[in-house]
Amino acid sequence: FITLGRNRTLTSFELLTPTNNARVEVKKASTDPIVITWESSNTASLYTWFLDVPSGNFATPVVKLNSDANGTDTKLTLTSGTVDAVAEGAGVAEGDSIDLKWTVRAYEGTDSLTANTAFGIRVVRAKSVGMKELTKDASILVYPNPAKESVQITSSLNLNGAQIEFTNLQGVRVLSTTYNGSEIALNGLAPGVYMVSVQTTETYSTYKLIVE
Repeated sequence: FITLGRNRTLTSFELLTPTNNARVEVKKASTDPIVITWESSNTASLYTWFLDVPSGNFATPVVKLNSDANGTDTKLTLTSGTVDAVAEGAGVAEGDSIDLKWTVRAYEGTDSLTANTAFGIRVVRAKSVGMKELTKDASILVYPNPAKESVQITSSLNLNGAQIEFTNLQGVRVLSTTYNGSEIALNGLAPGVYMVSVQTTETYSTYKLIVE
């Protein structure tokens, strides 16, 4: 008999920065960049970054994003504020930290290859100074979550005139509107994870939303 095979074109690669077990401090609403980098894998046409809890296996990661330049670059640029929002969504209070791990997977056609190792990372939420009014309000509800075509935001507070913004995890604002009590259409939003901010004259709240 004859065994046919196809040589793998992807080559092994390493993660670069932040270095393994690095400590990264993040801050609410900050636009300071956090740049994640790794080596290239020969012929790879797409790179995807995975963030997970230490006990996870990246099958159902906390966050999954393609790299810069529509997934072709060997780096991913996030903002401090969006990473802070992810930590806040995981229940981490300001001044506290969470241990996570990350890796990258390269793709070419039907082939894929994960980086040789996964790196640990400690995300530390900085305390806000002089912004006591910028607190998360538990009375505000964003639903359904996951969402498909639209979301509804309700609260026991008066949200009329509140500014609603949707940003992706790379800090790019993709939708902005003023609260008027009706459903918010998600037309044009690609499936993925978004942060929804609700800002009134007294509070600033951020919520994690999954769009399917």
